[in-house]
Amino acid sequence: LVENVNADGRYCGLGIILYGGLRPAEARKILWGDLVPFLDHPDRLMMYLYETRNASGQVEDHMKTPNAYRKVPVHMELHRLLMARKQFVEDQLLQQGSKLDINDLPVCCFKNEFSRPCREYQLSILAADVLKSLAITAKDLEGYLLDMTYNALTSKNKTDEDESHLSLYVLRRNFWTWLQANTRLNDGNKRLIMGHELPEGQTRKEKNNENLLWEILKE
Repeated sequence: LVENVNADGRYCGLGIILYGGLRPAEARKILWGDLVPFLDHPDRLMMYLYETRNASGQVEDHMKTPNAYRKVPVHMELHRLLMARKQFVEDQLLQQGSKLDINDLPVCCFKNEFSRPCREYQLSILAADVLKSLAITAKDLEGYLLDMTYNALTSKNKTDEDESHLSLYVLRRNFWTWLQANTRLNDGNKRLIMGHELPEGQTRKEKNNENLLWEILKE
């Protein structure tokens, strides 16, 4: 991702799913202005999630579930990736004499067309190519495919399109596995990051507290 981030904005989209656990439709909606610094730690960021993009790239004014409205701390590796890309975009806009406000531009754009949102299939194709370059075999993906199929069959919302591509599903599921295996986060905080239903008695407002989000980021 680091090697190619200045060649194509879609690499940022993959990074956001892989290091933030966002749904593809959420990752494709993130604007540069949605990367908000912590008040007490202005050198670190969180992603503010309040809208998604449909498969065609159009903004949807609602999220998948009420739990999807959330703030997600930006992992250090993702922070480096995004800041490198942002500097590149700002430099290009300056060279072009563009008056576009970077805060209004999608982070996950198609190639270097900075104002062009990436469509779902375009991001999926790149993700498949990246997995292939890492020698991920079809056999390795079989378990994910079964899991994805089961979730689609049992989903309460049959209209969801944001997890319909296996390559993108793998990235988000890999992040969940990493949360489970390599962090000390409790179940409620892991659910917060993923946009899942919270444990009984916990509220989204309580979980979006910046002090708590900072503690989550440190974990």
